[in-house]
Amino acid sequence: MSYIFKSQKKKKKHHGIGRWLIILVVFLLVIFLGKTSWQAWQRGRDLTQTVENLKQQKELLEEKKAELEEDIQTMDHFDYLERVAREELNLQKPGEKAIAFINPPETPSSEQETPLPWWQKCLRFFKNWFAFKR
Repeated sequence: MSYIFKSQKKKKKHHGIGRWLIILVVFLLVIFLGKTSWQAWQRGRDLTQTVENLKQQKELLEEKKAELEEDIQTMDHFDYLERVAREELNLQKPGEKAIAFINPPETPSSEQETPLPWWQKCLRFFKNWFAFKR
């Protein structure tokens, strides 16, 4: 009978180690699945934002397309072609006189005076003052 108790005690020790091993494996499995689920949720959220951005871009492009189609239709009209010929190509009808306005050339920014520091202003003042007294 003592032999039976010894074998049962040994089995209980092995059974206790196996229980901790199973708990550890289940714990690691729960952590792995939780991390994987979290990453999948974040990826889904990012994809949802990307889809929303693409929908907004699509709407903007559709509006631009509609505007361009309107422009194409107006370009086919004779009035539009006449206006472009007059404004951009400086064409005129027989008997009309065209007037062109020429803008003066812009001066480069390097020719403009840069403000002087205070000490140079003082030196110029005294130089001019002494030059005036001569």
